Amino acid sequence: MKQFRPIHGILGVAFACAALLLSSASPRQEGRTWEVARGGYDTLFHTLPLRPQGLQFPGGRQAFERFHERLAAPMVDGHGAVRVVHIGGSHVQAGWMGDRIRERWLEGPGSACSRGLIAPYRMAGTNTPPRVRTEFTRHWNGTRCSRSRHQGPFGGVGLSAVTFDSAATWWHAVTRSDSSAYATSRITVLADAQGLLPVWDGADSTVRVRRTALEHGAGWVLELTPAVDTLFLGLEPDSVGGDAPRWFRLHGLVAEQPECPCEGLVYHEIGNNGASTASVLRGAGDAAFHRDWAVLDPDLVIFGLGINDAHGPATRFDPEGFTARYDSLIGLIRQTQPDAAFLFLTNTDSFYGRRPNPSALAVREAMFEVAARHGAAVFDLFDAMGGLGAMEVWREAGYARSDRIHFTREGYRVIADLYWDALLWDWAKSQAVSRRRIQIPSPARGREFTPPTDSTAWKS
Repeated sequence: MKQFRPIHGILGVAFACAALLLSSASPRQEGRTWEVARGGYDTLFHTLPLRPQGLQFPGGRQAFERFHERLAAPMVDGHGAVRVVHIGGSHVQAGWMGDRIRERWLEGPGSACSRGLIAPYRMAGTNTPPRVRTEFTRHWNGTRCSRSRHQGPFGGVGLSAVTFDSAATWWHAVTRSDSSAYATSRITVLADAQGLLPVWDGADSTVRVRRTALEHGAGWVLELTPAVDTLFLGLEPDSVGGDAPRWFRLHGLVAEQPECPCEGLVYHEIGNNGASTASVLRGAGDAAFHRDWAVLDPDLVIFGLGINDAHGPATRFDPEGFTARYDSLIGLIRQTQPDAAFLFLTNTDSFYGRRPNPSALAVREAMFEVAARHGAAVFDLFDAMGGLGAMEVWREAGYARSDRIHFTREGYRVIADLYWDALLWDWAKSQAVSRRRIQIPSPARGREFTPPTDSTAWKS
């Protein structure tokens, strides 16, 4: 098997490092210097077989130059937004990784963060991330791309909730990790409909609403004045609908606050339990898919699909089919997002049949091959968490669940810290930072650590 050498450890990139790096939302200052705190990984080294490391660029790093500039705008210059789409299965649907990234972004004084995509999980009959509350009235039918018996279109979100009742309503309330609510002044409704239109269902006396249709297909934008912290939506008959059956198919809402000079981070999560590269591609070329990706408009796409592709006997995993499906998915996304950068997260370690699943190694190699073809980056999450068999250590320490596939809340937060630290440190060394005369010193060294050249297995 071809071996890929991880970039050596970044132990000084602390959990606290993000707060200091992200505190720079104020206007640029010449010759500014950041102080970097000592690593917070030190305590976890006594518990987990961590191997913190950087991003790898098997096909070159040119595609990340634009992303680094986009990230510098809110982080250094104090204006604009950087948009990220993280697509995966149940790890992403759980919501804890995205919650941790937003939490770290907001630790910076003056940093802003829109909530981004809110999928109608509960309306589609599946679990909702813990910090999202969804309530609805009347009857809705759910469809998900990861269920083979369900039919699309699924849109870019991979699921939908459908109603035929013009009296149906729904609302979302989303909170940060400190229990405060996100403010929203623009709601983009990702939906298809016949004879029904989405309307604001909140207090008319306090909110002024302007509704417009999206230019690139079905869907609507509701602009709210003033901003709100709870999103109340309902339906009304379309006066030109005629006698045809009325229906409304919702894929999700995008909640943003674009009038802020520095909107900051918009971190969209597209997670579906059981999702694989094959299920995400179901109907991925339809109009709803391209519409949704045009709205999400990511500067960076993080791919976390692979754990469900690899679940099963090692002989069942098809590397050629896996890489071909990723090639297709990237091609479809690039039709609307030609300038987006791509980052692959290799599979976490997992068990199948009471043993570590060796297919994680084949997925890892396949991702490096796809990344090399498309100029994408790779974060070797498999190696960073400890390699083959490490999941048992995470379970015993309370960071993974008994199925040895999923993680606890704290486990997902550690994973988020690992890849976000790697992304931030790569940005900190980029030309986008050096051109602004921002100096980021080498981090204080905690525990010296050099990942092995053969990182296919972890041994205690």
